[in-house]
Amino acid sequence: LSQLFGNLCTQSDLLLRGKSALRCLLTDPSMILDDQFNFKSLPTSLLVLLRMILIDGWSQFLRLFTRPAGVRKSGAVEQVAAVLQLYEYEVEHNLLLEDKTSILDHLHQLLPGCLSSRELTDLQDRGLLVCHVSPCDSTCGSWLGYFYFPLFIICSVVVLLN
Repeated sequence: LSQLFGNLCTQSDLLLRGKSALRCLLTDPSMILDDQFNFKSLPTSLLVLLRMILIDGWSQFLRLFTRPAGVRKSGAVEQVAAVLQLYEYEVEHNLLLEDKTSILDHLHQLLPGCLSSRELTDLQDRGLLVCHVSPCDSTCGSWLGYFYFPLFIICSVVVLLN
């Protein structure tokens, strides 16, 4: 499961410094997972699966873990790259004209939802963000969640009832 859903951003990923945090900062804030609600480690994975067995908000799980990237206008990644380069220049020369939240809001409008592996790799190739794996993992969920989670719930309920 961590290979399918361990790439999704969590609250603690937003606390990373520098270009390492940018991968998750560019992701829509509504898609950021709670630190206790992810598949990055075995204990948290087991807690998520336990909540699913109890059918506690499983539709929320399905929505979060299967989200595709939003609709992009042509040239959106290039526009994001230009904004990030300008932001880096302003920070480097102490000329920061806009606050960080308004810049992030603008970037979220250009790249709504999650970011694909191709988009992240393009930004990494331009030196604007750092991924810890190559190629960069997408911040989107997987379509396999549509099959895995309902099947897991059905099997778990059958086992528990017998």
